[in-house]
Amino acid sequence: MKKKEPKKQHYVPKFYLRRFSKKNDNKEEIYVYDKIRNNFFKTNIKNVALENDFYTNTDFEDKYFLEKFFGKNVEPLMESILKEVVQICSSYKVISSNYIIPDRLKSDLAYIIAFQFLRGKYTLEAAYRIAPRIASELINQFREISGYQDYDLYQNLYEMVTEKTFIKNTMWKQMFIQERMNYYAAAFYNKYWAFCVFDEDVLLTCDSPVIVRDSKTKETKPFHVGLIQKDTVIYFAVSPRLLIVLYSKNLELRVIDCKIFGMNDEALVDEYNRANVDQCKSQVYSKSEELLKNVIKK
Repeated sequence: MKKKEPKKQHYVPKFYLRRFSKKNDNKEEIYVYDKIRNNFFKTNIKNVALENDFYTNTDFEDKYFLEKFFGKNVEPLMESILKEVVQICSSYKVISSNYIIPDRLKSDLAYIIAFQFLRGKYTLEAAYRIAPRIASELINQFREISGYQDYDLYQNLYEMVTEKTFIKNTMWKQMFIQERMNYYAAAFYNKYWAFCVFDEDVLLTCDSPVIVRDSKTKETKPFHVGLIQKDTVIYFAVSPRLLIVLYSKNLELRVIDCKIFGMNDEALVDEYNRANVDQCKSQVYSKSEELLKNVIKK
């Protein structure tokens, strides 16, 4: 029997969504608010944050190589690291003892956040948006330097490099370039990190779970708000009770770096949850229907 092809591909991994879901008769169900359709529903995690052939790459002999590689090699490692940080932050003794998250774990988390940031829909849409401009600039530069003026050649070249399949294939291969991953991981690593632990399930997540927000303008969305700007705050919820908040090193917050805080800060929760609604492409996710509806009503 022919093995089923992995056409349905998650850009937010199921192991992550599982933390924001409930088990019901062996089904992993999650509450969803669809911002585009303005409706609420409950579904299995296998039905959200995915798209047919999202990582399918026709440049590889096996066009499903990326989906398989992420699933077998990258995501299990991500899951084990997030499990470790949850275990550490779940200990009352750790919270009350000024424990410092080890640099090794901070570095691993920086790569996880960078990977999740780059694998999403906003990254691909940004590439689609800027590719025509970059292509035009490079072609014009070549024309000026070479003096070669074959219009049809340049038109064909432009059409080739701005075709969506070409852009997508090129973008996903970038994730295997170590220098690129190092650059983005460093952008996250070189901030002050606060690990905020809550007593109850109060945090949402969404189809773009690395939240990038300008603390002054309140604007969200990756590639509209710069990662390294001094007013940028980055949020990543590891679970409904654990939120990592990254602050610019231009701020005098060294004292909080890599520390774990037991929190009861409704303003922070509201700010983060609202940012999920603002930044998501279309869907916000929660373990609690009541929490989700209360956030949307505000």
